[in-house]
Amino acid sequence: MIRTAAPENIESIKARGRRLWNSVYEPHADKLHAKLHSYHPDFIAFIIQSYGALFAPLPGQNVQGNLSRTLGSVAAAACLRAEGGVGPQLTSHIYGLLKARYEEEQSVEDKWLSSEEGAEWVLRTVDSVLDVVKPDVDYASRAKL
Repeated sequence: MIRTAAPENIESIKARGRRLWNSVYEPHADKLHAKLHSYHPDFIAFIIQSYGALFAPLPGQNVQGNLSRTLGSVAAAACLRAEGGVGPQLTSHIYGLLKARYEEEQSVEDKWLSSEEGAEWVLRTVDSVLDVVKPDVDYASRAKL
């Protein structure tokens, strides 16, 4: 159970979570961290630990479920786009996706997904799926990012 927090791995989980947090939210990572901490100290701790345990790629391992930094941002952006009404969060995750292009050792697919063209494709693809599953809502006419 690589991603389950235990006394012997909690510090590495928190460190992975904070690295991922920083890579998504810089240059606003510290400010956003402090803001979420002000809501409740356990809130940001839960988020950082979740980033580290669930979303951060495991270093040097190719295990099932080990999303790349780029695919983690794609998943977050797609979920937020589908949810709707969370514009600031979606915007920050799209910027996070675009920043993923600076990660080392990316696959060709990840390089494309983290480009502006790739990020736009992610949003259009989610909108296309939503057009089928929720045809009463015009997702395509929502504010463009």
